[in-house]
Amino acid sequence: MKNITFLLLLSLSVSCTPTNKTVEINGVTINNSLLSELKIELGSNPLDFQKINYYYESKDSSYTETVDTINNGFFFKPVPEQKAKKIVDVYSDYIKEEGNYIFLKNLTFDDSWSTLYEVTIVKAKDQFEILKIMNTEAVNYDLTNDDIITKMKKWDKLVGLNVVIAQGDRVEAYMDHLPNDLTKFTNEVYEFCPDVIDQGYGEMKDMISDYKANKYFWMWWD
Repeated sequence: MKNITFLLLLSLSVSCTPTNKTVEINGVTINNSLLSELKIELGSNPLDFQKINYYYESKDSSYTETVDTINNGFFFKPVPEQKAKKIVDVYSDYIKEEGNYIFLKNLTFDDSWSTLYEVTIVKAKDQFEILKIMNTEAVNYDLTNDDIITKMKKWDKLVGLNVVIAQGDRVEAYMDHLPNDLTKFTNEVYEFCPDVIDQGYGEMKDMISDYKANKYFWMWWD
């Protein structure tokens, strides 16, 4: 999963850097040398990450709105998907050592319809807190954020998930290994997220083939 070229560059730059000083950005403490490398790789300075989540509670035939404003960490301007994923692959372990998590958010497109993502770093106790911060849910399927996190934790024990993309209606992750019963697993994923086939793979056999070839997991609720 690691990109050899990126790892070599990282190894050289870290070994040549004499300082281990840290800097704090919006609640995240990060090694200053590591931050400098990210700024060079991504070609921009970090921006404070703020997420506003809205929650609605049914009460007496009406809905009460609760607003939760999260200020946590930082992100960089959008970069092409391939580059963004390489950054996550290479830097993830280093980021985790400092009690932070790196992931991608805010899927957008450039003028040629190439996919872009924002590389984001937040303070989190585990990768599932990323889904809590992003309030990943599936309103059209009556699935709450807690429902999705509970299911992801269950599947994590089966395949070893490593979250790489998290948005309000999407989550993607690498799988460390495939489950013993792949057919059962893919059927369970499809039952939980029908769009994975209905608006994605098209057929279960294609979903299974992709899992075998790439060990890459995704769910998206339209």
